[in-house]
Amino acid sequence: MTLTKAQIKSITNLGLKKFRNIENKFLVEGERAVREGLNSGYDYESILVTQEYLDKNPNYLKDNINVEILGNKDFQKISDTVNPQGIAAVFYKPVQNKNWVDKIKTGLVVCLDCVTDPGNVGTIIRNCDWFGIKEIILGNNCADVFNPKTIRA
Repeated sequence: MTLTKAQIKSITNLGLKKFRNIENKFLVEGERAVREGLNSGYDYESILVTQEYLDKNPNYLKDNINVEILGNKDFQKISDTVNPQGIAAVFYKPVQNKNWVDKIKTGLVVCLDCVTDPGNVGTIIRNCDWFGIKEIILGNNCADVFNPKTIRA
């Protein structure tokens, strides 16, 4: 099945926070990031690959039933990177619990406020993970955690 122009535009729009919030989805690019997303248990809508990527990774279709093959032009449209790897995935945002304060399990919590650079937010999250810190609170003035640059970092 091939994607329509409207579907490609919808995926391209996930690069903007407004549309990520409306659709309740986000886009992940790159082989490592897609693999980590799939291993995280997040629900996903589809995995998007180019024919070139599929030729180099022929077993990818066997493991994942929701794989869409895009032409290089269409993949470049959805991509946020200059030289994309040829693989991306659309994931559903996790449901946010309104009583998140009650869910804090440890005494160590990292709180971010006014960290506007998405790469910095991603780096802080990655460092927290490395140190075993699982609870991070982002203030309203922080970069979006589902921003493609945050996810790549």
